[in-house]
Amino acid sequence: MNHFLRLAVVLVVAVGALFPAVAGAAAEPKHWLTGPALEQQLKRPVSVTWSQISLRRALGSLSRSQNVAILLDRRIDPSQQLDLNLADEPLETVFQQIAEHQAMGVSHLGSVTYFGPKATTDWLRTVAGMRRDEARAMPAAVRQRLLQAHAWHWDMLATPRELLATLTEESGMKINGLSAIPHDLWPAADLPPLAWIDRLSLVAAEFGLTFEFEPAGNALRLVPIPDKVSIRRSYRTGPRSKELARRWREQLPQATVRAEGDTVTVEGRLEDHEFVARSLDNKPSKQTTVASRKQVYELSIEKLPLRSVLANLAKKLNLEIEYDQPAIDRADISLDQLVSFKVQGASLEQLLSAVLSPAGLSFRLNERHVRIMPTAAKGKQ
Repeated sequence: MNHFLRLAVVLVVAVGALFPAVAGAAAEPKHWLTGPALEQQLKRPVSVTWSQISLRRALGSLSRSQNVAILLDRRIDPSQQLDLNLADEPLETVFQQIAEHQAMGVSHLGSVTYFGPKATTDWLRTVAGMRRDEARAMPAAVRQRLLQAHAWHWDMLATPRELLATLTEESGMKINGLSAIPHDLWPAADLPPLAWIDRLSLVAAEFGLTFEFEPAGNALRLVPIPDKVSIRRSYRTGPRSKELARRWREQLPQATVRAEGDTVTVEGRLEDHEFVARSLDNKPSKQTTVASRKQVYELSIEKLPLRSVLANLAKKLNLEIEYDQPAIDRADISLDQLVSFKVQGASLEQLLSAVLSPAGLSFRLNERHVRIMPTAAKGKQ
């Protein structure tokens, strides 16, 4: 039986209860939900009843009770009052309702739920995705440092320039343009593992900034966010290209969508591309049975996010997938990378190998339970 959370009405907030950013008090680090566990938590129903409670305390309570890291932008007043009554709504819907009620936006970067001005949350994941793509194009040694995931903690009254100095020390990447960062004092925070590149994106975003790499590749410069940011990707859709392009234009009004032969090109936010990937990923794998009653599979995938492919297979084939996320992070393997493969008459083991091997991943299969890990990690076990 599911046990749903009912948060009590809170009328008074102690004056000394400084907002811990909201991702956890400095003296008490949390084990935040990440990866598939976080995705599942965002779908689970939550009930909240808040009357004249500060945004600071509401988000702090929700963060602690749900084990979800939350970061509130410095430009949002944490003392503003919140009145909200929601019954058995998915946690992600609760987040959206809080944002709408307080005239702000919400976005998810890695395992951090970020509340800030809507003008920032609308482009945050897209800009961060562009910076990750640029980091992946760097030489291997630099790429590894920029994409290496670490938990991040800072104490009460830390300054953003101190945080940037810490990032510089960690990566060896010089950060220019610091004059764009005014003096500020931030509450304490304890964040789950994030890639170096994403941690810098979060700090820069709070000042309406992103960054660009210097030509030498050993430094970057903080710069204002451009008026328009977008990611351009092409999807091979076969004879359905015109039909899909028409449908996606209606469903993604902010994106530019055009059909070119058997390909549809989409230029838009990262969220637009995730929508397209989900649309293309809802086709179930073909499954037949041979005389021995052994199940074999036929499946063709063209440039879809690995995480989405695995989630679809788990649903269609009744698999329980477990990720060795710490080992995957250490190996600098992204579950959001695009994969392409084609199998015919394949066993379940062969299907999983076709999906995972090109990404540097392996698996252990025990009936319907699949544990996924880096290929090197399997060899050590």
